[in-house]
Amino acid sequence: MSNADHAKLSHAEPPSRFRNPSHTATPVDGTFSPQRLHLRLDSHGYSPSVLTKVIQAGATLPSFELAAKALRLLADVSISGRHVGRLTEVIGSELVVERDKQAEAHRTRKLAAIVPNPPSVVAVEVDGGRYQRRTEGLGCGARDPHGREDKVACLVTLSSRTHEVDPQPEPPARFRDRKHVTDMTPCPRGEQSEPDHEDTPSAAKATPAAVNWQPKRLVRTCVATTQDSEVFGRLVGAEAKARNFESATRCAFVAD
Repeated sequence: MSNADHAKLSHAEPPSRFRNPSHTATPVDGTFSPQRLHLRLDSHGYSPSVLTKVIQAGATLPSFELAAKALRLLADVSISGRHVGRLTEVIGSELVVERDKQAEAHRTRKLAAIVPNPPSVVAVEVDGGRYQRRTEGLGCGARDPHGREDKVACLVTLSSRTHEVDPQPEPPARFRDRKHVTDMTPCPRGEQSEPDHEDTPSAAKATPAAVNWQPKRLVRTCVATTQDSEVFGRLVGAEAKARNFESATRCAFVAD
């Protein structure tokens, strides 16, 4: 029996030769498994580990159909794209409710830090972008496609050493390579500058050996919304409070 057979409860009726009409109750919401509680199966009919795979695939891949195909090929989970979509939306809605409860508790100063030990180094990185969406309630397909803005915050705890002097006083070699920088930031048409051959990649050869100073990421969580900046700020503040960022000895806030 495959992992999917173990993970997913069967909703099919048993063969007629195994049924006794006088002893078989009409199923109300799928077949109940006697081992449901022992296996930690919830109302979705999947074990927590399989449900996590389904939600991650549904939220990460470009479409629910592609997520279902990936689950069949890579995780041996037989599921339809529509079912992936339903589960992703249900679990997503539950996470939104919990997120908003946390933000409201923070607003009313009732939110306590979930992380007991203060982190030593933390960073909050925020940015916005554009994404395509469709108008809901108009059936299948991309009906009335339009762009919307999203706001995303990444909250990270880090492991980092301190140094008496700057471990990297000069910019990285690739940022001192004029051609490389020009390729990354092209000038508007008609305003291109003449190439300067004084700065070349060969300058990096004279740079001292790089010091391994970069911080190492330990934990990362993210919050995001398409609502306004005020709502976004409350979500970021609540997540930082829950992770005890205010007790960190070193902090960084990164934004454009």
